Amino acid sequence: MNEGIGLLDLELYEQALAYFDQVVAIQRDYHQAWNGRGSALGNLGRYEEALAAFDQALLFQPDFHLTWYNRGNVLNYLGRHEEALAAFDQALLFQPDFHLTWYNRGNALNDLGRHEEALAAFDQALLFQPDFHKAWFNRGNALNDLGRYEEALAAYDQALLFQPDYHQAWFNRGDALRKLDRYEEALAAYDQALLFQPDLHQAWYNRGNALRKLDRHEEALAAYDQALLFQPDLHQAWFNRGNALNDLDRHEEALAAYDQVLLFQPDDHKAWDSRGNALNDLGRYEEALAAYDQALLFQPDDHQAWFNRGVALFNLGRDEEAIAAYDQALLFKPDLHQAWFNRGVASGRSVSVNQLHSLLLGIVQSNPELNKRGYEGELASYHEGLKYCPQDTHPEGFGRLHQAIGDAHYFQGKASSYRTAYYNKAVSSYNQALKTLTEADFPQLHLDVLRDLISVQLDLGEVDQAQELQRRGTDLLRRLLDGCQTPREKQGLGFKFAGFQ
Repeated sequence: MNEGIGLLDLELYEQALAYFDQVVAIQRDYHQAWNGRGSALGNLGRYEEALAAFDQALLFQPDFHLTWYNRGNVLNYLGRHEEALAAFDQALLFQPDFHLTWYNRGNALNDLGRHEEALAAFDQALLFQPDFHKAWFNRGNALNDLGRYEEALAAYDQALLFQPDYHQAWFNRGDALRKLDRYEEALAAYDQALLFQPDLHQAWYNRGNALRKLDRHEEALAAYDQALLFQPDLHQAWFNRGNALNDLDRHEEALAAYDQVLLFQPDDHKAWDSRGNALNDLGRYEEALAAYDQALLFQPDDHQAWFNRGVALFNLGRDEEAIAAYDQALLFKPDLHQAWFNRGVASGRSVSVNQLHSLLLGIVQSNPELNKRGYEGELASYHEGLKYCPQDTHPEGFGRLHQAIGDAHYFQGKASSYRTAYYNKAVSSYNQALKTLTEADFPQLHLDVLRDLISVQLDLGEVDQAQELQRRGTDLLRRLLDGCQTPREKQGLGFKFAGFQ
């Protein structure tokens, strides 16, 4: 009612209020003057007084639909959506074809999270006013909230058919496309929004997010910078700017971006966690630990921060503390296969168990095998992880843990005089990994396992089988290189799997 009004409008509403005050002083029962007085007060943001004026109008004319409609709008502004609905229903009782009442009834239902009912209200508004672009727009928003993104797109398109320069519809269209992973189209929609509203910081921000999904990190940075130009305290833009810089291995600059996040949002645990990751990547492990501790201060059950803390401790050679951190992560997310994997590696490297830790955590108490170290301790972690990462629901975790089991057998065999037995176990485990780490679903992980399998088959003297795997791997790598979007991506993939070229 008072959204976006200027000083001149305020003066006009003050004058209108004075005028209606004079009218009701002369004619106390003039309901339209009371209604006008309520509208002026509403536009001045004096909502409680506006309600009292509308009540006076309805006292003298109970069937005046505009007063019920205005009363509903004021209640909506006050966040009293249930009462607003009752007022809109009264308005529709006396004027069933008033499209604005149906429209604002839909808005109240949307605010209450009753999106299906909101859709029905917007449809009624459009029945009486088919070119009402705002009703099409909010219909799209309700569909968006219901996860029906394709239908939301159609609604936004209708809004834009009747109002082509409606920047908010272009923006929301971009968001729906982004949720459908149609990032190029989302970019085009954000560009249209920015054509009509160049300082729309949220469009610049979401444009950056779409560009990051396309691995166009430099362009994403430029978009975040534009967002921050118009909204310098937008901590989400600072956060994702830091993530983009991390993706580009510009970790020092990423730290500066995360520091900006924490300047505006000191308790943002994700920013503390990401700050720790940047420090980890820079080899500043002690500082990384301090950052993870801050993240956990604000979010003690943040499994990712516990996991990352374990990585920093492992990098410092503090294996038992790393295992304790991984166990904390697994306490909150038992199917985190990366934590089971890293726990196994740390257990394999550790020489003695921390007895105090083993007494404290239920995750260890439930399986005493997890107290073992060396080769046996490594396998215990991987096998325990497989209980939480079955083949049908956790294909990546199932495959990665079987690959890790294969690696443990292979390296144990290299150090043993009974190599063949261990190598055969490794082959069996790698083949288990390939059941889920398929060429179609996980092509790079598939190459990883093929590389491991080739090594062990060569050690077993199975040259023909190794050569066949080499051929398969080379063909797959060639297809992956052909599909790379950027030279940087192609170069990284080529270095990673140089043995297949």
